[in-house]
Amino acid sequence: MYIIKNAWRNICRNMGKNILLGIIALVIGLSCCLSLSIHQAAAKQRAAGLDELTINATIGIDRMSVMKQGNKENPEDVDPKEMLSNIHSLSLEELQTYAKAESVKDFYYTETLSMNAEGIEPLSSSDEHMPDMGKNFGGKEMSSADFSLIGYSTQKAMTTFVEGNASITKGTMFLENDQDTCIISEELAEYNTLAVGDTIKLVNPDNTKDVTELKISGIYSLNETSSDIGFMRSDPANQIYTSTTTIDTIVEASNKTDSDKALKASVSGTYLFENVEAYEAFEAQARDLGLSDDYTIQSQNLNQYEQSLQPLESLSGYATIFLVVVLVIAGLILVVLHIYHIRERKYEIGVLAAIGMNKRKIACQFVLEIFVVTMVSMLIGSGIGACISVPVTNMLLENTTITQNDRPGNFGKDMPEDTGDHKEMSKDMMAQGKQYIREVSSATDIIVVLEVCGIAVLLTMVSGGVAIMSILRYEPLKILSDRE
Repeated sequence: MYIIKNAWRNICRNMGKNILLGIIALVIGLSCCLSLSIHQAAAKQRAAGLDELTINATIGIDRMSVMKQGNKENPEDVDPKEMLSNIHSLSLEELQTYAKAESVKDFYYTETLSMNAEGIEPLSSSDEHMPDMGKNFGGKEMSSADFSLIGYSTQKAMTTFVEGNASITKGTMFLENDQDTCIISEELAEYNTLAVGDTIKLVNPDNTKDVTELKISGIYSLNETSSDIGFMRSDPANQIYTSTTTIDTIVEASNKTDSDKALKASVSGTYLFENVEAYEAFEAQARDLGLSDDYTIQSQNLNQYEQSLQPLESLSGYATIFLVVVLVIAGLILVVLHIYHIRERKYEIGVLAAIGMNKRKIACQFVLEIFVVTMVSMLIGSGIGACISVPVTNMLLENTTITQNDRPGNFGKDMPEDTGDHKEMSKDMMAQGKQYIREVSSATDIIVVLEVCGIAVLLTMVSGGVAIMSILRYEPLKILSDRE
C-alpha cells in the first residue's frame, strides 16, 4: 500500500514531466488504435463477407496446363491446337459425378443451344455490329446463330434473376419440368411485336428443316442496359430462357431429324459450397472422383470478392507497417525519457534505500508510476482513436481505392489516352470490373482496446526494465555522498 501511495504522490508532484510523458503516450495510443482498428476492420469485413457469401465454382479446361504438359513430353513435335482438340468439355454425367463430393452443398447446370428463328429478327445482329475480322477468324468462315436458347436445371441456376439483374414483367416464369415454353426479353418482344402466349419458331443453323416451336410464357426485363455491349457477339436481349427439359427434348428430336447436323448443347455446371473450407476441399475430392489434371476449378464470385478487398487489405498492410514503426520509435523515446527521469531522482532513490527500503520495492514504485501514466494516456488516446477510426479508415480507403483504379493492372502498362465513345466505354468496363469495398461501418472494438492495453504493458516493461536496471545498479551511500 505504501508503494501505491508513494507512486501516486510522485505522479502528482512531478506533474509537468508526467504531462509530457502522457502526451507522448496519448499520441502513441491514438496511432496504435487507428492502426489496429484498420487491421481489425479488414479482418471483420473479410470474415463477414465470406460468411454471407455462398461460394460457387465451375470446372473448365486448363489450357495452359495441357500445352505445358505436351511441351514437356514432346518438346520438338507439339501442335497446341491438336492437343487442345483432344480435350473435351465435361459431359453432364461427369459434372454430376463430381457433384457427389462431400463438400458440395448443391449443384445446378445450364444447357445452351445456338439457334436461328423464323418470323422474328434479333436485336444488334452480328452482321451489323461484329467487325469483319470476326467473320473470318483463322481463314475460315465462322457459322453463327442469332439467338441463344439457354436451359436451366432449376430456378436457382437463373443467377441473372436471383441477383436482381432481370425480372419478369409480363406472364410467368416457366417451371423446371415445363416443356416447349420459354421467356424472352422485353426488347425482343417489342422489336418483333410478340406477347405472352405467342409461339416462336427456332431453327437449327445447320439444318433449316429442324424447327422447334416454343410458347412464350413470360417476358423479362434486363435491369442493366445492353446498348454499350452491342459489339459483343451475343446481345443479352437475344437470349431466350427455358428449362433443361425443353433443351433435352429439342436435342433428342434434332438427332432423329438428322444425326449428322443435329444440335449439340453446351453444358455448364455450377457447384455451391457452404464456406471457403468446403470449396478448398472440393478439388482434392474431385480428383479422387476421377477429375483429370487437365481441368481446373475456379470460383468467380470468390475471386471477385477477394478483389473487392484489395484496397482494404493494402490499407491494412500499410497500417501494420506504420504500427511497427510507431512502436519502435515510441519505445526508444520512452526509454530515453525514463533514463533521464531516473537520473534526476537518483537522490530520492538513495534516501529510500538508506532508510531500509528494498531496491525491488523502489523499482516497483517507479514501474508503477510509469505504468499508470502510460496506461491512462494510451486509453485516452484509444478513446479518441475509436471516435475517429471509422471516418479516418473510410477516407484512407477512398484514397487507396483511387490509387488501385489508377494502376495499370492487367494491361501491364498505362493505357493510352483515348477519346470519344471508346474512352467512355473503357471507363464503364473498368468501373464494372473493379467493385471495390469503399467504406466500413465499424473499426474499433473490444479486441482493439485490449491490444492497445497490451501495447501499454509492453512499453511499460521495456522502459520500466531500463529503470529497474538503473535502480538496482545504484549504491545508496555513494549516491548520498556524491550529492553536491
